[in-house]
Amino acid sequence: MSSELISKLRRNALLLGLAALVGAGLPASINHWARPRVEINRAEALRGQLAELVPAELYDTPLDQGASSLQASGLGVGKQSLYRARLNGAVTAVLITAVAADGYNGAIRLLVAMQKNGQVLGVRVLEHRETPGL
Repeated sequence: MSSELISKLRRNALLLGLAALVGAGLPASINHWARPRVEINRAEALRGQLAELVPAELYDTPLDQGASSLQASGLGVGKQSLYRARLNGAVTAVLITAVAADGYNGAIRLLVAMQKNGQVLGVRVLEHRETPGL
């Protein structure tokens, strides 16, 4: 091989390597720097979902404050989250996540809100992979 051809091959190999580094490094660095904002957005979305289900007159503290986890077969596979609505320190309602594992295209994550007396305040679908419109 001629030295000119070898030189071009080296140059192209270096350019390809540089492109691979940029192609892999750029998304990784964006993910690293954006992660805190993503977590903030998730927390804000969760607070909004919780507040949709519990009337404001039933709580005076943030609904996501003091969340705990529980595991019960009736709530689906794995640990689920439990949130308490408190008014003047007394629990007035609870919000529990549940998983319906038998969705057509996978698990369906739900958020269920109930008052202390057992009355259901509402249910929201948090996540699903069902086909829209069916």
